Amino acid sequence: MKKIISMILVVLACAALFAGCKANKPTQVNVIPTATPDSDAAATLPPEGQDIAKATVDPNIAAQQSRSSILYWDAVRVGGGTEEQLTYKIFTDYDELIKEVPAAAELTEHYTKDAFEKMFVIAVFRTVRTGGFSFTLNKAEIKNGAAVIDIGENTPTASAIVTTAFETHCILIGVSSKEYQEGFTCEVLINQNKAGSKASHK
Repeated sequence: MKKIISMILVVLACAALFAGCKANKPTQVNVIPTATPDSDAAATLPPEGQDIAKATVDPNIAAQQSRSSILYWDAVRVGGGTEEQLTYKIFTDYDELIKEVPAAAELTEHYTKDAFEKMFVIAVFRTVRTGGFSFTLNKAEIKNGAAVIDIGENTPTASAIVTTAFETHCILIGVSSKEYQEGFTCEVLINQNKAGSKASHK
């Protein structure tokens, strides 16, 4: 009798274990996780060549950029230089942009003749003394034909091995054409520090 009860208990335990496994078996695997940002937020694209997995989006910055009609931005290196400087230029014509910033032609998904029907580009040029610098767009606000652009400047560490030649970088910011007005101006900040008076219009 004890053997029969033991066998019944073993069978019931196995049945319960099998039922539990079957109940926990996933019927669908979500291989690609998805996120639902705030409806007011717009993700900022990472610069060309930056690993998108490492890119982060600050919802506050993204929302401000969305409201300010910032479509996207990219950072490219455009050559050397002879002195440290900060300048900007407004491009409303595709050919002018490609002439002055040839690297933009490689960013074909953003900067095309067709794209310029719906946007213009603010180009901020930053010349630094050495290599090892990188740049991001921290914040952009546009109102009444004027922009406040905050550029994130990441300096090389003291132990970094860098070239000792001047380098010029360009931060390209695509803006909806509805924001454009004649005499459009920019105030440029570097890491939230006012540099607008030093940022001459090319």
